[in-house]
Amino acid sequence: MSGTGTEPSPQLATDIAQYQADVQQYKNDAALMSSTLAEDRAKVSADQKAVCEAKKAAKADLDADKKAMLAALRADGEAGSPTYLNWKSVLDADKAAVKADGDNKDQRALDQAKLESDYKAFREEMAPFEAQTHADIEKWNAILAADKKESQTGGSDLVAQLKADQATLKEHEKYLKKVLCTDQKKIKADIVQMKKDGGGDHKDQK
Repeated sequence: MSGTGTEPSPQLATDIAQYQADVQQYKNDAALMSSTLAEDRAKVSADQKAVCEAKKAAKADLDADKKAMLAALRADGEAGSPTYLNWKSVLDADKAAVKADGDNKDQRALDQAKLESDYKAFREEMAPFEAQTHADIEKWNAILAADKKESQTGGSDLVAQLKADQATLKEHEKYLKKVLCTDQKKIKADIVQMKKDGGGDHKDQK
């Protein structure tokens, strides 16, 4: 039953205890919000730093792998160079012979056949070197593509972790703000009840 006049209601002591409990709960929840969000923000900050460092590392890998690709292709070229030069002299001699045959059709046919045979042999001997070059180009293009992607994003795993921690931070902010709002409503209701039961004025605790 509410108090009348200057005489407070017997319920007032219970009202005050509830008010104090709700104020303490608000303080506890505010402290929890502060520590939780601080921890969440630290995780997001660490994630962002990790992504940034990963991008820098990937950029360094990209630069190093570009040099490695050029070195590999240069080595491929050098490996096939002796064979190429050997056959170049043979084919040049064949071409000169064909040219020197002039109108001698029989000799020209023989020299032309030799040129074609030598050229075929040349292509067969060069094939392994060319295959290695093509394989290295494909291999290194894939590596460079991966390096470039990681230098731009920082790596899918790290980015996924960053997004997850950002989502957690957002979720905690939303939930804990709602908790504090509920706490404040309880405190305001407590103040109203205390006034009703003759408790005088109480300021909202925040």
